[in-house]
Amino acid sequence: GLVGGGLLGQAQLGRGQVQGRDGWVEADRVGFVVGVGGLEHGAEGAGAGVVAGGREADHSAYGYRFRPVAERFEMLEDALRIARAMFTQERPTVECTHHSVHEIYNNPRPIRGDIPIMVGGSGERKTLRLVARFADGCNLFGDVERVRHLLGVLRNHCEDVGRDERAITKTRMATIVMEERHEDAVARLPQLGLPA
Repeated sequence: GLVGGGLLGQAQLGRGQVQGRDGWVEADRVGFVVGVGGLEHGAEGAGAGVVAGGREADHSAYGYRFRPVAERFEMLEDALRIARAMFTQERPTVECTHHSVHEIYNNPRPIRGDIPIMVGGSGERKTLRLVARFADGCNLFGDVERVRHLLGVLRNHCEDVGRDERAITKTRMATIVMEERHEDAVARLPQLGLPA
């Protein structure tokens, strides 16, 4: 498997099943999710994830050495380059910093063509630059003002690499608290570590 901190799931491409930490799940569409921990699945599809990995415990759990952050991001970039090539080319050769493949055979090929890659995270210098270069979608973290700022940073990275930022689907990680009364929902925010 690809290693960019650790492969968290294996995907059969197209309609089928995806295997993750919690077993197999049915999926109509399969995508490749990067920068998040774990397998995401639902009615619309599923995805396997590769992470740069910021928690030493996650590395230990899989038996990986906890590398310096710069090296983990280099490995993540390697995984993104290899994944994109495997999703779009017949037998790609990709030379990377830590990992390389030579005429790698990817079978079965994606049924719908390329597999969308989503990168989750809000790092302005590294993560969003990887989004601009490799991702079809991104999931940003922060309040609305922070996300507005991050979208400007992403726009600049896209300009630097000659990419139209409108081609990237953008989402924002958010917490939703539901109670019958507004006041009860607001009262729960501090329990979740959120400002009231």
